[in-house]
Amino acid sequence: MIPVTAEDLVRFKRAGRSDLAARIVPGHFGDEAMETRSDGACVHLGRPGLPHHCSIYDVRPAICGDFERGSWQCLEARRSVIGK
Repeated sequence: MIPVTAEDLVRFKRAGRSDLAARIVPGHFGDEAMETRSDGACVHLGRPGLPHHCSIYDVRPAICGDFERGSWQCLEARRSVIGK
């Protein structure tokens, strides 16, 4: 689950992406989170021909920036969610 903060929601709205806020679901411990696919990955993961790219990268939740691309945390999260 990718937690979404109140600040993320404000940023989505300011960026003209109210559609993102419409796809928020209950997360852990009463938090809100990005919607996930049936395989557990974020619904915004993947673009045509680029399965590991974020389709909302410019406005992604702040927590997504905490994972450096290609870091061991990123690779571990990728393996645990999508087996790659």
